[in-house]
Amino acid sequence: MPRAIGSIEKLGLKEIHETDAVFRESPLPYFNWSWPFLSFFTWAVALRVLWLFGFATNGESIKTARARAQTGAGKLHQYATEHGSVFLLGHGIMNRLIAKELSSKGWKKVESNGENYWSYSVYERL
Repeated sequence: MPRAIGSIEKLGLKEIHETDAVFRESPLPYFNWSWPFLSFFTWAVALRVLWLFGFATNGESIKTARARAQTGAGKLHQYATEHGSVFLLGHGIMNRLIAKELSSKGWKKVESNGENYWSYSVYERL
């Protein structure tokens, strides 16, 4: 969560209403050995792909991450119902998993500027 809080600060937002570990990025699994010697980027991509196929050593399983995303989407839905709108600043794969859950709950992506760093998406309930 420090990364998300740092991002909020970089955006110049003064107030954080709530932080919740349910929205944190899913940690990459990893092996207990350092061979072969690959770049960080190569390891990150390889381990995330393996994670999608069930590899979870020293990390969170995809099943657990999906359950957390479902919980997170439920919280966002609840907050939006109570307050009219909600803003979530998150990172990486968890954003994608939450987006999938929101879509399954009848939310629709109405605006997006892509999937790169500092990108955003806007969802509305149908």
